[in-house]
Amino acid sequence: MAIPAWLQAHLENIGQANPDGVSRAARATRCRQCRAHILTALDGDVAAMPTRVTNQEIDEMGEFLAISLGIPTYTLRRAGHATKGAVWHIDGRNQSEIKGPRRYAVMAQHQCGVHLPPAVRPVLPDAAPTRAPADPMTPPF
Repeated sequence: MAIPAWLQAHLENIGQANPDGVSRAARATRCRQCRAHILTALDGDVAAMPTRVTNQEIDEMGEFLAISLGIPTYTLRRAGHATKGAVWHIDGRNQSEIKGPRRYAVMAQHQCGVHLPPAVRPVLPDAAPTRAPADPMTPPF
């Protein structure tokens, strides 16, 4: 069943659909209001909603801030086979995914004017000594 033409035109006008139709595969585009770079896609396979997320990964603190502000968070995961043309899907995060270990990049729903801190990755390796010194009174250098 095809989407009605009037609904397709409306979804395109409000930035919730791609010109070639609503798609499960994430696509890079720009927000129509603030011109920020965003990703758009349907957020599920069944009963999905058009979703717009920032193109910036957030860490646990960024997700905490987003949820505190009432902004939903999503995962960006690769779907399909590399030989058959893999695509990226945007999936909503539920409570168990939020408190569990991360397996995919996490992004927040796009809202014009809201800037969350990006994911911080450690630059330096762990500074813990690899072996204990023979004499506790001898410095390790």
